Amino acid sequence: MAHYTGGAHLVRATMDVKASEIRAFLNDSSADSSLDHAFADGRVVILRIEPARTLTATSEHAEYYSTDQRMILSGGQPTVVDSTAAPPRARC
Repeated sequence: MAHYTGGAHLVRATMDVKASEIRAFLNDSSADSSLDHAFADGRVVILRIEPARTLTATSEHAEYYSTDQRMILSGGQPTVVDSTAAPPRARC
């Protein structure tokens, strides 16, 4: 496990995570990816860039699991903004 504090920044091929603290749990050397999963705490901002979309997520706590590329957001008011989502429509 690697533990980063004091304003941490985790960069992956398609994802960028910023938080006050990040705990990264690593695989053994025979795995495809060196990162198994990670926990981020404190003003978490995640930017995920894919060919057809961009996701921006914010929360106070986030968990990322590389095997299935799953994110779990909690704490504060978690939000996800998807570039492919239709903009909100005005109400009359």
